[in-house]
Amino acid sequence: MFVVQHTAPDGPGLLAEILAPVCALPVCFPDDGQAIERGQVFLAPPNRHLVLGENSIRVTRGPRENSFRPSIDVLFRSAATACDKRVIGAILTGYLDDGASVFTPSKSAADSRLCKSQTTPKCPICRATP
Repeated sequence: MFVVQHTAPDGPGLLAEILAPVCALPVCFPDDGQAIERGQVFLAPPNRHLVLGENSIRVTRGPRENSFRPSIDVLFRSAATACDKRVIGAILTGYLDDGASVFTPSKSAADSRLCKSQTTPKCPICRATP
């Protein structure tokens, strides 16, 4: 499982410490090049993107996307490339268009979106849902 949470670039990176005691799975900030492991929660470190390869994780300081680093777009695009149809993406909250570019009508017919409310969502991906 891979998690991107927008945090301050110079923040202390406490999310792993906060989640670990209440999560049934081990939680960590991965090292660049670390192998992907089942049953592990990998968190994007502050000011770093997670980029998935076929078997490993890159932790990079690439350009901001939609004003964010880490960006969910970077994670979703790399997951789609590395895992093809074997990936599920979830956006629990959204701001601006972060995450929306991956879920567009031009993508695979297998893509689907579930939103709590399509009439008053704050997340653009939900507003775009037919």
